[in-house]
Amino acid sequence: MPKYLYILLYTCLFLLYQEGAAQRPITWTAQFHYGRIIPMLRDFPTITHNSQVFEVGASWSLSGKKAWHHLYNHPKVGLKAMTFRLGNPDIFGNAYALIPSITWDIRKRKNFRLQWTMGGSLSYIDKAFDRVDNPENIVMGAHLNYLFQIGIQGVWRTHKPVQLLAGIDLSHFSNGHTSHPNIGINIPALSVGIAYQPPKEQTFSPESPPKMSQHKRGIYPGIKLGYGFAKLQSKDGPLYSAYTATAFLNKDIKHKFNLKAGTEWFFLSSIHDFLQNQNEPEPTNRAWAATGGILYLGFEAMMGRMSLIANVGPYIKRPAIMEYTLYTKMGFQVYLFDQQVRRKNQAFIGVYVHAHSGQADFVETGIGYLF
Repeated sequence: MPKYLYILLYTCLFLLYQEGAAQRPITWTAQFHYGRIIPMLRDFPTITHNSQVFEVGASWSLSGKKAWHHLYNHPKVGLKAMTFRLGNPDIFGNAYALIPSITWDIRKRKNFRLQWTMGGSLSYIDKAFDRVDNPENIVMGAHLNYLFQIGIQGVWRTHKPVQLLAGIDLSHFSNGHTSHPNIGINIPALSVGIAYQPPKEQTFSPESPPKMSQHKRGIYPGIKLGYGFAKLQSKDGPLYSAYTATAFLNKDIKHKFNLKAGTEWFFLSSIHDFLQNQNEPEPTNRAWAATGGILYLGFEAMMGRMSLIANVGPYIKRPAIMEYTLYTKMGFQVYLFDQQVRRKNQAFIGVYVHAHSGQADFVETGIGYLF
């Protein structure tokens, strides 16, 4: 994966912390996750062991200086160090990651909280595919991969500074098809843990939340152009380009979420080059044969200048030789201005993973505008 994409990805995550302007005290956690890799193919390598994950982390409540802190009921941002013992030590080995995360309450009682938690970062797997040394690993073609984790957990306060944790989560490893192979690893797991928070409770300013945009437009349009790349044929093969163009309608929901509906069209140079090498179809039709189209519905969670986005929908045109069924896309976007304060005339940049039926096609960077 090109280095500039790493920089853009970490810029998105860093902005989440900058938007936070977090306060103390720090909550310290230690957790153990126990799960099993889900085989994604019939010839998936044999899973000989369950997966074990060891985690230590620190988190802190947001300051309340941003409008989205109040909208999300003062969530916590944190940083977790994780070690994964994957399901086959001879083929997959171990994985290591340092993950920024965000956690917010779903329900809150006197001594109990139910929380969503989510995080993502780069990770290192020490046994990637190798034609000579590790040919059985047809799943992960690179040592450096992206790790996304999402989960739900209960928090019980047993004593003033001590909390017990228990939950369920899903960890997903992928290189976004920037290396070959890239089937990906998915690990659902149960978790237990303990948290320590200093007895002094977090306090927030009694002032009213920052003033949010009062602009009511109902449904409004947006556009985005993107460039992607993927390695499709072999580990040592070239990176192929992908070009995307998107038009969509956007609906703001309570300053926290956007609902989207749109169409996306993409051109795959890998398909075009393959057809050219096969001398079919006619030259004037190769570009169209290498083009795909989608109708999709999307969801966006807005957090100041940053947002998380997920799209899903059917293909209305499949590229030649591709048996696509369902389009999915997930990613980060960074806006020029705070979205809760300014809702119109917004430019943004983003990093996304374009996939079909859950398997990555290519990593994309994009630039867009909300009118």
